[in-house]
Amino acid sequence: MNSYGRIYGDTTSSILMLGVTPPPMGGVSVHVSRLTALLRQLGYKVEVSKAFSRKNALWGVLTICYEVLTKSFSILHVHTPSMHYLRTCYVLKILFPSYKLYLTLHNPRLFSERAVPVDFLRKFFKKLDALIVVGEHVLDDLTQHEIEVGGQIFVQNAFIEPDESEEAQIMKLYRDDLLRFIDERSPVILACASRLNFYKGDDIYGVDMCITLMAQLVRKYPNAGLVFALANKQMNQAYLRENIDRIRDLGLQDSICFVHGHKPIWPLFKRVDLHVRPTNTDGDAISLREALHFNCPSVASDCVPRPPGVVCFRTRNDADFIEKVTVEIDRLMYEKSIQEGSYTELLPV
Repeated sequence: MNSYGRIYGDTTSSILMLGVTPPPMGGVSVHVSRLTALLRQLGYKVEVSKAFSRKNALWGVLTICYEVLTKSFSILHVHTPSMHYLRTCYVLKILFPSYKLYLTLHNPRLFSERAVPVDFLRKFFKKLDALIVVGEHVLDDLTQHEIEVGGQIFVQNAFIEPDESEEAQIMKLYRDDLLRFIDERSPVILACASRLNFYKGDDIYGVDMCITLMAQLVRKYPNAGLVFALANKQMNQAYLRENIDRIRDLGLQDSICFVHGHKPIWPLFKRVDLHVRPTNTDGDAISLREALHFNCPSVASDCVPRPPGVVCFRTRNDADFIEKVTVEIDRLMYEKSIQEGSYTELLPV
């Protein structure tokens, strides 16, 4: 039995997914979308709740109640930490104990991003039939708060392979100037963020660290370029403007290209030299696993355990980040020059 069979049982199970799907583009929404498609391919009956189709919490709560009451699903699988949804699902589980309640935790920040009702969460987790976490480190957060899970616990990374038949269509979504930037720059680095946000006072996705990196890297590689894919540019616009001003002050406006909008980024991993993920907190980063899947080398912070093959640097340490990236770039450019027959002394003797 495959991992999904272990989690969901045989294909007679019918599943209602409660979570966002693209847009917006982000790790959780991509996972929910791909998981839904994959389970359907495996023969499961799966539907995504319409609760998130409007930006209205009350409408969402009423929608999930209506769906549970009127549709014959055996599993309600929750992919959101929003308290109003968790409370609603808890009440529904008490009223209708026959259906199974699943929760996936996509990062270890359930208790750290907001003031949460710990006593309620202890009761909620005891009602779960299954908890899926994207990494062992997510469980540490629950242990610290004395959370006990009523059902089974599965550790399952969030990565599901993209459908490569969609690549040509996805590439049409990108501007011509982005593709020219990638073609004309070397080496090219890719970083991404669903939105600009903060954790413990620092930039979660490390756009500030990427700018510092490029200020140093262009001294050795003047033609280097950074593509920063930012799905949602509406959040923390003042901080975005602050970083754009810093880019101009450093003279990096021709070396850094921001890509906005809710577009899949996985085709870009086939076209860039290196992926970086300088986050200061994380779940199981889908972009990181996508990069590895497409053989794009990756440098990431050590804020959480990373998959094999990732080069790690000390979280929020600019010097270590620059050093690890530079070593990787030196290696990649050396290998590229050998392949192209244009070797010059790129590495120190």
